Amino acid sequence: MELGERLKNLRKKRGLTLKQLSEITGLSVGFLSNIERELNSPTISSLRKICDSLNISFFELLKPNIQEQRIVRSSERTELVNSRMSKTRYEMLTVGANKKMQPICITMAPGGFSGEAALGHEGEEFGYVIKGKLEIEVGGETFWLEEGDSVYIEEFVPHRYRNAGDGECITIWVVHGQIQGLLRTT
Repeated sequence: MELGERLKNLRKKRGLTLKQLSEITGLSVGFLSNIERELNSPTISSLRKICDSLNISFFELLKPNIQEQRIVRSSERTELVNSRMSKTRYEMLTVGANKKMQPICITMAPGGFSGEAALGHEGEEFGYVIKGKLEIEVGGETFWLEEGDSVYIEEFVPHRYRNAGDGECITIWVVHGQIQGLLRTT
C-alpha cells in the first residue's frame, strides 16, 4: 500500500473529511487530495502536520510494511520521506518500530537541507558523514563536517543542517528516542 493510500485510509478511519484535515493542518484541500492520490510528494513538515493531526507517528504510518528482522539489505530500506523541496531523502536502516535506537540514512542533493529553523526535540542523536560536506548548526554554533566526521546532539538542543558541498551528502544518524524530531524539513 502506498503512502497516499495509507494516509487516506487513516483519515477516513478517524472520520475526517479532506476539508476537516485541511482546517486542522493548515494545508490546502487540493494539496492533501494530491498526496492521497500520489500526485504530490509531501514535505516532511507537511507529513508531520498530517501525522500529528491523525494522532499517529511515522512508524504507525509505515506499519503495514514493517516486520521484525535483523538484516536489512540496501535494496530493502524503507524510505520514510523523499522531499523534492528540501532535496532530502530519509531511509530507515532497520526494520521494526520497537527499537531503542533508530538508525537513518539521510541523503541530500546539492542545496539539500533539514529545515529553515533550528529545532530541538526529544531524543539524542549521533550523526556521521559518509560522503560529502555537511554544515550543521547546533545550539547556535555552526560547524562544517567532512567525510569521517561525526556530531553528537543532546536532547532538546536546537539544530539544523544542510549540504555544504557541490555533490551529494550522505549521513548516517542514530536516534535514541523519538525519530520524528529528526524528520523535519520545510
